[in-house]
Amino acid sequence: MFFISAITKVEFVSAIYKKVRMQTLTANDAKEIISLFDNDLKKYIIIPVTNIAIGNAKLHILKYGQEGLRTLDAIQLASAIEVKELVDKYFTADKLLSSLFEKEYLPIF
Repeated sequence: MFFISAITKVEFVSAIYKKVRMQTLTANDAKEIISLFDNDLKKYIIIPVTNIAIGNAKLHILKYGQEGLRTLDAIQLASAIEVKELVDKYFTADKLLSSLFEKEYLPIF
């Protein structure tokens, strides 16, 4: 089973369009990549962003805000913690999130 937070759908598109703005991807390539991603979404279990997750994200910012934790990453962290009983390992390419996963005893690759 693979889980992703519902906000990943938006963060992915944002990251792709950042590459378009930086001129490392064309707009057509971006649309194709996003289409492929959308087709792959059925392979994942989407963790909804609930009011509870938002409240937990706020608590994580209170705890880790001075380390640089920001809104969307706090929601990602809250989502990860929400399914911790179902997950063996976590993956993130984000250095800050990786360190916070460790602090929250979430095993990472």
